[in-house]
Amino acid sequence: MPAAEIGLVFFVILSSCSGMFLNVLVASSSFGAWRKDKFQTSQDLIVFFMGSSCAVFSGFQFLIDMSSYFWVSPFQGPNLCLIAINSIYNFIVFFSISMTAWLCVFYCVKIVSLNHHFLIAMKSGFLANLPRLIAGTFFISSVLLIVPICVAFTSIPVESADNSTIYCQKVNHTLMDNVFFITGKSTLIVVVPFLLIMLSLGTTVTSLVRHVRRIQISSVLHNSNVQAHVKAAKIMTLLLILNVSFYLSSVILNWKVVIGNHFVNLILVNVIIYYIFWPLQALTLLFRNPNSSPVAFVCFCRWPSV
Repeated sequence: MPAAEIGLVFFVILSSCSGMFLNVLVASSSFGAWRKDKFQTSQDLIVFFMGSSCAVFSGFQFLIDMSSYFWVSPFQGPNLCLIAINSIYNFIVFFSISMTAWLCVFYCVKIVSLNHHFLIAMKSGFLANLPRLIAGTFFISSVLLIVPICVAFTSIPVESADNSTIYCQKVNHTLMDNVFFITGKSTLIVVVPFLLIMLSLGTTVTSLVRHVRRIQISSVLHNSNVQAHVKAAKIMTLLLILNVSFYLSSVILNWKVVIGNHFVNLILVNVIIYYIFWPLQALTLLFRNPNSSPVAFVCFCRWPSV
């Protein structure tokens, strides 16, 4: 095995494992804080789902990578395994990015002080309806998971059973193309959470500029609202960059290539961007509060005994 391929495999394993660990840490610490506040803190609720979804995502990708490396046959031809993998991938991607969008909206409605009637309605309704929004996001993600699988299973003729493998039943290329066409069109819905992130970020930055101008006019030397705006804008900007970079890299690499074992043929930069997403987002969430981040590991270690 070439040295470059060995190094890339090691990087994939290290990134996936660190992503799983760090996101489990995010989920456990946020759930502990959420429970400590008697399940009333909306921010901890969102971060819990963000950490959980990313932990599942990185674990799923790691499982597929290792399976495709040691068990090649299910990934060589059109079969139900590939359809199921693609559907699960779309489910986790949409849910994870949507949780990021809800966190950015949370920062926006909590910090922005613009007096537009839409923002006033968002402030009063978003936090109260957040559990319903998360449940609705899970439902839409589940539709992205179930529909392609149902189409595949209901479209396989009975006589095709002779062509099945021991593990995954083969399907014809026409059915495979039709299912991928459906999943490709359905994943366009991922534009919605990206728009929410950009809208929240733009509103927060606009409010930040207004606050700075007010400070300059009133000659106030310190304003905690400005610091809160700057912090929220930094976090939202970083999350937006990470998610956009991840999504673009996944599109460039193509999921069928990413889960395969032909590492040498991959574009190195896009592979790094794709796999570094999970640990970087986890670190962003862990260090969003500098006062609590140093004890996050301690909280994680003490979590089973709490």
